[in-house]
Amino acid sequence: MLTKDENNAEVYLDYHENTLFDIYAKEELTTFCIPSHITYHHTWRMYDKYSLKELKVHPANPAYEVFDGALYSKGLKTLLYIPRGKTTLCIPAATETIGFQAFANFCPETVTVQPENRAFWIEDGMLLGDDGKTLYLVTRDVRTLTVPASVSRIAASVRSVSFRDVKVAPGNRTFRAENGVLIGEGRLDLICSHVTQLEIPKDVHAVTWPDLYRLSQVTLAPDHPDFSAHNGAIYTKDGSQLLLVPTGITELTLSPQLQVLPKGFVWPAGLQRLTVHRETEFTGEALNQLPPECEIYVVLKSWNWALLPRDSAALGCCLQYLKTGDVQIKAGSEVFYTDVLLSGIDTDESFARNLQAASWQILQALVRQSDHLRIAMLLASGKLITSNNIGKLTDLARELSDGMVTALLENAPIAKKDIVP
Repeated sequence: MLTKDENNAEVYLDYHENTLFDIYAKEELTTFCIPSHITYHHTWRMYDKYSLKELKVHPANPAYEVFDGALYSKGLKTLLYIPRGKTTLCIPAATETIGFQAFANFCPETVTVQPENRAFWIEDGMLLGDDGKTLYLVTRDVRTLTVPASVSRIAASVRSVSFRDVKVAPGNRTFRAENGVLIGEGRLDLICSHVTQLEIPKDVHAVTWPDLYRLSQVTLAPDHPDFSAHNGAIYTKDGSQLLLVPTGITELTLSPQLQVLPKGFVWPAGLQRLTVHRETEFTGEALNQLPPECEIYVVLKSWNWALLPRDSAALGCCLQYLKTGDVQIKAGSEVFYTDVLLSGIDTDESFARNLQAASWQILQALVRQSDHLRIAMLLASGKLITSNNIGKLTDLARELSDGMVTALLENAPIAKKDIVP
């Protein structure tokens, strides 16, 4: 459905029957009017991509109503969504509840509540409700958060604010503050902006992991009952699930107990090397979410490893071998197969046959890459020396430097006359 806003900008509505799934506009939107037939939203986040300053609702819409540019249920009982371009909020007298995503990524300059409203009130820049038990929102001028004595729950919108410090008012039995960290009943609730290192206490059993992604170092209290640490990364207690890799880590060897390399994981931007054990399941999709400069290694035995290429075709080829042993050699995977050969791991017959068939292709690729070290090691080991390759090695030798030719002649387990013109 194509519609236009009040500034004549075209807006396309993706909807089915009464449900709105998304909106698309070629130009920036500052306002949007919800049509009369839309009574359900698939997600409120469809509006977040635009800097809307206000929403409007068609007068005939039976489900929604607008007050001060924010969206409410009909009759204003529930606050549903606040446009992200708004800088102020006034909660009407009739509002009794706050929708789940209403305050997501919203930190206003001012918040007011109509005097007749008995469900919410403002205290030192904080919006409180539920008889003072819930802290819903703070204004931008609140830099040091002091949690009132009555508060036992802090909304996600407050946890996303960068506070300079956090304190707890005397008499509060739910929270405690330690070195810029707010700790609730068995969970970390808030981390101030100046905190870069953190030790998770033993009595913390639940953590909102995204809040920790910016930290350079995260450790655990000794004998933590719920989490485990391996090379600076945090896992579940049995090590089977990866939970967090702090930003300060540049090289990481994952736990051998890790079952699956997670998709959609937030990796440190500065991660340069990741080593994965062969027992860990992983896909190209999971690996491609790593930083572009990160090298990926697979531990084939406890004493050796192989470098995985980031090229998607080669990576698929490598993964096929790692999981089944049945491979087809593809361009770009030569370094990986060279390392497999030199590592001395046991390979099945299919793998060995394919390597022999592609041996000249592998040697030629290494020459093109000027990878003299691997060439010398391969020829010295004799692993890719086949009857079909003997005659071709002369041409290979001519492409290498004189010093490298001499080294090959001294170490290759074939007669000099076979490779010298």
